[in-house]
Parts: sequence; structure tokens; C-alpha cells
Amino acid sequence: MFGFYERGLIFASEAVRCIKFLGLLCVAQWILGTTYHILLKYYPIIPFQPTLPPGVSVTVKEATISRMGFFSFDIWGINFGFLLAGTVIVLIAWIMDEGRKIQEEQELTV
Repeated sequence: MFGFYERGLIFASEAVRCIKFLGLLCVAQWILGTTYHILLKYYPIIPFQPTLPPGVSVTVKEATISRMGFFSFDIWGINFGFLLAGTVIVLIAWIMDEGRKIQEEQELTV
């Protein structure tokens, strides 16, 4: 994508496709992440209980998934940050595609 910008092709169809793909990746991440957290809520993972020698203990710490601070907001315990970010990115790609169409139309005008 930055290669297109370096050559001055801001409204190129390939650049627009890259931006749209990034937005769709954000939306897909939100769908998969939300599904994962909902499934963990109802079907928790049972940790493996190995047999350890006497005097040895294992401490399991819960991993936290980093969230985007600027686009992070929760409704009913579901974070809609990546969904909003992905939707905004796809919207920007759509606007850039419309700009590309206008630019192509102006090049054909005599």
C-alpha cells in the first residue's frame, strides 16, 4: 500500500483494495475474538493437571488480550472497538474508490 503512495497512486484500485482488506481484517478479528470470548464464558477451558513431585507447585495466570484504547467501548460486556474501526476503514476505502472513479472520469473528459 505504501508503495502505491510513494508512486503518487493514492486513488489506485490496488491501494483501495489494500485499505478495504485491512478494514475487513479488523471486522473478522472482532467476529472471531467476540465468538472466542463468548465460548470461553459458557465453556471454560479446564487446565491440565499434571502430577508433580511433592513440594512443586504450578501457578497459572490468566492472559489478557490487549485492546485498542481509542476505539474501545463495551456494551453488555462486548467490546465493539474493532468492529467500529473496521467499519470506518471500509467506509474510507469506499470513499477513496469513488474518488478514483471521479478521477478516471475526469481523465477521459476532453
